[in-house]
Amino acid sequence: MAIFTHALSSFLFDARRATIEQKDELELGFGPIRECLIEEFSGLEVTFTASNGDTVNALHFKGTMDKAIIYLHGNGCFYETSASKPLRWLESIAETSNGERPHLLIFNPRGTGKSTGITAPDLVAEDFKLAFEYLVEGFSVNPDHVALSGHSMGGFFGAHGAACIQSLFPKNTINFLSDRSLSNLHDRVDIKAQNLGYSRILTFAVASSIHGTMALLHWAKDPIEALEGLKGRVCIIYHKGDGVIPYEQSTHYALTPVERTNTYSCIPLREEAGSAELSVHAHNRDFTDEENTRIVIELKKMLVIPLTLEESLLFSEKLG
Repeated sequence: MAIFTHALSSFLFDARRATIEQKDELELGFGPIRECLIEEFSGLEVTFTASNGDTVNALHFKGTMDKAIIYLHGNGCFYETSASKPLRWLESIAETSNGERPHLLIFNPRGTGKSTGITAPDLVAEDFKLAFEYLVEGFSVNPDHVALSGHSMGGFFGAHGAACIQSLFPKNTINFLSDRSLSNLHDRVDIKAQNLGYSRILTFAVASSIHGTMALLHWAKDPIEALEGLKGRVCIIYHKGDGVIPYEQSTHYALTPVERTNTYSCIPLREEAGSAELSVHAHNRDFTDEENTRIVIELKKMLVIPLTLEESLLFSEKLG
C-alpha cells in the first residue's frame, strides 16, 4: 500500500515530485528566499510535528491581533515562491486598520520543500489543523477569527482542512477562502494521464488504474460537502477563463447547481480588455488592486475587523 501511496502522490502533486527529484537544488535556491522573507517581514520559521512523526515546515509572521490567516499555495508551488499574495493581504489590512494586523502562517504541506512525509489529502488536512492549533494555543488567537485559505490545489486541500478543524471545534465558526480551486481530484488524473503522450488505449488504462488506486486510498474527497459543513464565512474566487482548472471543473461551478445550506460570497476574476489569450496566466496571475480590495474585505469580515466606509459600500456576489 505504501508503494501505491508514494507513486500516486508523486504523480498528482508536482511539488512532491520536484522535492524528490530536486531536493538539494530546491534547498539551495529557496534558502536565500526564505531568509529574505524572515528578515524583510519579520518572519519566524517554525516546524510542526504530526501524529505520525512527519514534520511540517512553515513561516509565521506575527500579528498584533487575536486573529490569523493560514495560507496554502497551489500545486507545483512552495511557500517560498508564493508568499507575495498573503503578505499583500496582510499589508492591506494594516493600511486600513490603523497599523494593526492579524497573524499570517504559510506552510509547505508534508512531502514538499523542507516538510517530510508524503503529500496526501488527509495528511495535508492535518497540516492545517496543526497550524490552527499552533496559533490558537500558542498565541491566543481566537478560533472564531481565523481565515483558512488556499489557491488551486491548496484550496482543495484547504476545504478538507477546514472541515477537519470544524469537526474538532464544533462550537466555533471556521472560515475559508478558496482561490481558483478544483472540485474533483479525479479530473486532475485524467488531465495528467492525457499529458503523458501515450496512445488513447494506454492513456485510458493508466487513468483507470490511477482512479482505482485513488478510490482505494480514499483520496476522492468532496470539497463541496466539506464546505457545506463549515459554520463560518466562505468566499469563492473563480475565473471562467482559467486554462489550468477549466471553469467546469472549478469549485464555483460545482457549487452552482447543488442545493446549498450555506451562503457563499463569490469574487469573479476577469481580464482587462485587450489582454492576451487566457491560459495559465488566468489561473496564476496576481490580483488587480480592485480584486485585492474585495478579497481583503472578505478576509476582514471573516476576522471580524471593522471595514472602512469605502469598503462597506462594496458588495460581493452571493451563492445561496
